[in-house]
Amino acid sequence: MSNQPENFRKVTVHYENQPVELTLRPIRPSDAPALQVHHSRLSSDSVFYRFHGFKKELSEQEARTMSTLDGQSQAAVVAVRLNVESGEPQLDEIEGIARYYLIEPGVAEMAIVVRDAYQGFGLGQYLLEELILIARRNNIDFLEALVLADNWHMRHLLQNLDYVLTSKMAGPVVSVRIHINEPVTISAS
Repeated sequence: MSNQPENFRKVTVHYENQPVELTLRPIRPSDAPALQVHHSRLSSDSVFYRFHGFKKELSEQEARTMSTLDGQSQAAVVAVRLNVESGEPQLDEIEGIARYYLIEPGVAEMAIVVRDAYQGFGLGQYLLEELILIARRNNIDFLEALVLADNWHMRHLLQNLDYVLTSKMAGPVVSVRIHINEPVTISAS
């Protein structure tokens, strides 16, 4: 069972010139089937950029592992589409997910994947903001992302953060470290 607080945040993104309301919330073990559906809806490019290789599907075990987190050393936030009739999140409508897992004290590796139809509308930014809040509550100082060099969407998202970043290239991968407790400050001259 997760120790993550059950926080919900509603956000609106524009999709096909229409506002779409999504709910950001911590992942739950019951989301495992929805993760499998989400993965099946990703393009091969999105899967390749997220996993640095091709992964046709998520097995039940992988989905269960990815959705059963302790909320401290490993955490994830999902963006779910609201059911029009009830206003409740639908189990099978995950549109994006951001996650981290601790790799050493104070440092966690992170990843984000947004369903292709919602890419470029700010959903990745919302997910990352929520992930940073959770990481801070759990005494994490740095989030590290391993990004394929030609993944311009993710690189752009990270480069536009208001935090101190360091990055280094290692073959086809850029390692970006975000100091989430050190915002960039602009001093007036």
